[in-house]
Amino acid sequence: MNVGVPVQIAALSYCCAYHRESVITLFACKFLDQSVLLPVVVAFGVLYLIATPVTLAAQYAEKASVILFSKVVVVYQIAMTLLLIPFAGLIGAAVATGTAQLLKNLVIWWSVRGTARWLNFRTVVLMSVLIWGGAALVCIAIRLVLPGPPLFGTSA
Repeated sequence: MNVGVPVQIAALSYCCAYHRESVITLFACKFLDQSVLLPVVVAFGVLYLIATPVTLAAQYAEKASVILFSKVVVVYQIAMTLLLIPFAGLIGAAVATGTAQLLKNLVIWWSVRGTARWLNFRTVVLMSVLIWGGAALVCIAIRLVLPGPPLFGTSA
């Protein structure tokens, strides 16, 4: 966890600052109107990092029933998808899926919270957010102050 979080938050900060440029470069403007989905999906990827440790802790504690019960979250995902897609489109689908995965992992974590401890949680998350959040803000500020063509988008 301590190794994965800083890398994922770095990717998230890049996607927040340069989601439009990334879509221009990778997809030649094809999905430019949906470029805001990139940071949303990456943000839920950061939150999904807890899946493996908590599931392994539940398996080690032989709590297969908890893992099976966590699959009931599919009902939540279906309901949220049906509610959010008419209003928010693809972003609603991404939010419904991401929050369902997070809720599933929180259900598993709640049953093994006594044994599944994340050491240095505050330090790792705080430092990662401060460093990479600051980097994202600087990149966004530079992009706003010095408008111009995207660095990599000119090759598309």
